[in-house]
Amino acid sequence: MAPRAIDAAAPDGFRILPDSRLRGRLGRRLLSPVLLTHLLRFADLLAIFAGALIVPFIREGGPSFVATEAFLLLGVALFASNAFSLAGLYAEDQLHRTGRQIRYALTLWTLAAVLGVAILFLAKVSTDVSRVWAFGWYLSTAALLVLIRLALTRAVGALKEAGFLLRRVLVVGNGTHGHATLERLRKHDPDTLVLGYLETELDTPLGPDQGRWLSGFLQARRVEHVVIALPWSATERVASLLDKLRRHPVSVSFLPGIDANGRALPLRGITTYADSPALRLLDRPLDERKYLLKSLEDRILGSLLLVAIAPLLLAIAVAIKLTSKGPVFFRQARVGFHGQQFRVFKFRSMYTDLCDREGQGFVAHTSRNDPRVTPLGAFLRKTSLDELPQLINVVLGDMSLVGPRPHAVAHDDHYSALIDEYLSRHRVKPGITGWAQVNGARGEINNITQMEQRIRYDLEYIEQCSVGFDLWIMLRTIGILASDGQAY
Repeated sequence: MAPRAIDAAAPDGFRILPDSRLRGRLGRRLLSPVLLTHLLRFADLLAIFAGALIVPFIREGGPSFVATEAFLLLGVALFASNAFSLAGLYAEDQLHRTGRQIRYALTLWTLAAVLGVAILFLAKVSTDVSRVWAFGWYLSTAALLVLIRLALTRAVGALKEAGFLLRRVLVVGNGTHGHATLERLRKHDPDTLVLGYLETELDTPLGPDQGRWLSGFLQARRVEHVVIALPWSATERVASLLDKLRRHPVSVSFLPGIDANGRALPLRGITTYADSPALRLLDRPLDERKYLLKSLEDRILGSLLLVAIAPLLLAIAVAIKLTSKGPVFFRQARVGFHGQQFRVFKFRSMYTDLCDREGQGFVAHTSRNDPRVTPLGAFLRKTSLDELPQLINVVLGDMSLVGPRPHAVAHDDHYSALIDEYLSRHRVKPGITGWAQVNGARGEINNITQMEQRIRYDLEYIEQCSVGFDLWIMLRTIGILASDGQAY
């Protein structure tokens, strides 16, 4: 067995990095995050079934179900478990995100329960189900799902503090990119325990002392992963390091830098073309599965909402015709998915002779007490009722229920020249509401900083886009509309 070289002074370029989570001992990764995700899935199913038993035990001292209740229990449990999985609640990197876990779990559990009851109602068997039992089951399970996630957070934190569940990493780097990678891992990756850093020269091979020290360090510290942070051009040095690391039971990752400033290549994964591996640098926001789910969400919910609010739309249309001259709808060219233009439907809220004209150049943002807005229009804009006709755009496929808000063509041309990532918001369909809007980024734009903030929220949404996230944004939108004072 190789001697424990770490007991001697480290050679030049090698740093041992202390970490309080070791607590003077070498924590072992006896419990993997993958196992924790399976335990969480099992605990959720157990909570759903346990919640269904609480009310019968309190009322009758034991389990008692009719066939319809048993059918509802099994169907809702199956739907909820799969919905949790599709929303990413069982992903390794989501275990420590307590707020998101609780928010999505409660939203999806509510959706599962409502759908289950709706199906029984449509099947005309809802009277077979005890309302007391159904409501008690819903509340009990919701409470158990929250308690499970609070307990999970404490357990994960304690295990990581003790040195478990952490990826044990050695960083091998050079220059700015190597040090930037080291700092990024230490400060922003709580799941990683960086045990050491080896500064390697690009044109000089590892010396005998460094080689022996490297082998001894990997053994003594039980390193599991080696991250090579070298420039993209350092292929010979990477190959040399791989030759030395092959004899050790470690995984090796290459995190290449793309310029002298240490910027990392934005790797998204590996794909294959003609049996050859290729680095994936940018992913589509919606793959085939997500695109299908979001399309179904938009078309089904959009159609249902359009039918449900048809009387309200008719009443608003009549009020517009009676209070000012001009058409009911205001239609304007907006920029949508993939930069394609479409005409958006809105209730007209301005005087016809003062409305923005096609081709007039830059379109002014609406301001507080804008003289162009009619009295009825001010109310419609204040309550966002002027946006309701955009459900037509959703059903037609031009828009989505949730997404970045569509901007006028003139605004797109203006801001795309000022903000580098502005056009990235066109990677998904625009929406009636969005992540920026529920976070307060709506209303008048007074400076470029406010638009940059909206773009940041839009890009965050695109990165996290999912049906569960959409449902959460829609629920928040309903609560915000009644109290929001930023629209005018």
